[in-house]
Amino acid sequence: MKNTHKLKKLFIILPIPFIGRGDEKMIGLLFNILIGLLLISPTVLLTDNSTTPDEDMIAEPDPSTIGLDQGPTIGYFNENKGQYPTDHEFCSSFSYGTIYFSPTEVLIIPYKSGTLSDGGEGNEGVLRYGFPGANIVSPEGEGDHSHLSNFFLGNDPSSWVTGVRSYRSIIYMGLWDHIDLRYILGDQGLKYEFIVHPGGLSEDINVQLNGGDLSMLPNGDLNVKLQDGRSIQDRNLLVHYREDPGETINAEFRILSKNRFSFDLADHDRSRTVVIDPLLTSTFIGAGSEDYAYDQVVDENFNVYITGKTRSALFPALNNPYDPSYNDNWDAYVVKYDPMDSTIEFATFLGGGDYDSGMGIALDGNGDILVTGPTYSNMFPVTPGCNRSTPIGGEDLFISRFSPDGSTLLASTYAGGTGRDISYDIVVDDTSSVYITGMTESADLPTSLNGMNRTINGGEDVFILKMDPDLSSIVYSSYMGGTGDDRALSMKIDDDYIL
Repeated sequence: MKNTHKLKKLFIILPIPFIGRGDEKMIGLLFNILIGLLLISPTVLLTDNSTTPDEDMIAEPDPSTIGLDQGPTIGYFNENKGQYPTDHEFCSSFSYGTIYFSPTEVLIIPYKSGTLSDGGEGNEGVLRYGFPGANIVSPEGEGDHSHLSNFFLGNDPSSWVTGVRSYRSIIYMGLWDHIDLRYILGDQGLKYEFIVHPGGLSEDINVQLNGGDLSMLPNGDLNVKLQDGRSIQDRNLLVHYREDPGETINAEFRILSKNRFSFDLADHDRSRTVVIDPLLTSTFIGAGSEDYAYDQVVDENFNVYITGKTRSALFPALNNPYDPSYNDNWDAYVVKYDPMDSTIEFATFLGGGDYDSGMGIALDGNGDILVTGPTYSNMFPVTPGCNRSTPIGGEDLFISRFSPDGSTLLASTYAGGTGRDISYDIVVDDTSSVYITGMTESADLPTSLNGMNRTINGGEDVFILKMDPDLSSIVYSSYMGGTGDDRALSMKIDDDYIL
């Protein structure tokens, strides 16, 4: 019988360096190299000698994986036969990044947060899931896909890997006694589920996160804030009996500590198998360059507001924004998402032509949006009657107030001294007065007569600043710290105290 090979897809992955503005020649060079490879290497094909699956059974590659070493097959979990420089046994990509599975952890490396070869170490945004008190079990693939994948990476044939199997789900069987953990890539994205068989105790489930802090959203969803400011959520918790998904059990997330969580289930029939089924979701915003999110806040209707910085001229400034145009260098931004993080209600730039970054965001009782962060811009947008309309230091801080729809800059001012000043967090009280904290190196930071400490103590001191609602006057300002370097990254207020 004649041996035939049907070419299904041809992917050639090149290590592409960072390409910025003015690097059109580099793009052309890489394109010529790619064409040359196609012309002189007709034998470099991805083939499958066993079956000939339909075209719609083969997942298309995700362009986001370029620059993240070798991205896995999208929509399926690939076994690791040495094609990925990691000890993890399975790997896949989803909308948020790349996920890896080993007997001791589940690792998520978001796009722009590391590579396979460094395991994401030292990169903000990397998230590791561990399972304290669990049994050590190896992950297994379920639902063996009908085609095999081959990885021809580099010019050393000994490093090429062929016959890699893909699976529709990954399961840790018996992770706790009579409890399994399964990961699935479905139409809604990445999801996981715990399967509690008769004899298992849902109370034994204990999930530990390294790389993120947990909090509960007002609607009961679980929020994980990563070190780079981005967030992912465990949403739409559904608990039901496996044989009858329509028969549900009341349940909620239970936070055990800032990086551990479990589940609380109402009374139920423990002689039946129960499925605990949340959905892991995340949201991206950006366009073609570097984009970072540093803080978010959720309103009473569960809309999500995010601030950060961007170098993307094509950042999606939408729906009658205050500033629809990129101002060069780094711009701050403000974005509002609907409760499902699926629709941008509005997005606006905020900047003045130099480095500007949103570090903290808050809402007042009227729905106004307050943003703060550092600025190097001499032309940062300020409003008439503001406390200070011009910068006086190399790095000042800004405070800005937007209308609820993001279309109007209601108030905006510079703040700080002649040294370096960075604000990290902002909160608002019931009167719409604004509180800001961060770090200052300015020996002449404006302080109030009632300030606790009116003299800088070390190289870097914490500052606490309170301003009136229209940002025209300083109500309170004080240094805080010792003789070393001190910074405050967040703050809270109650009726009597600033925390």
